[in-house]
Amino acid sequence: MSKFDQENVEWILNGNGDWFGAKLLRLIAHCDVEHRDALRKGFPDYVEAYEKWYYKESYETYLMTRSNA
Repeated sequence: MSKFDQENVEWILNGNGDWFGAKLLRLIAHCDVEHRDALRKGFPDYVEAYEKWYYKESYETYLMTRSNA
């Protein structure tokens, strides 16, 4: 995952960019948890970047709940 993509997740999720990574981030945003977990196997850095953006301040709490599941 490029540094640009990491730093511009929200901008990309707002529909900007037509490269693979941008399309992948938008796909991840539309997935349910099971499909996001499947994508995590091949693209862990993209899923992590999306989850850090989505959960923002509660990201660490989210990780703890996932590890208990």
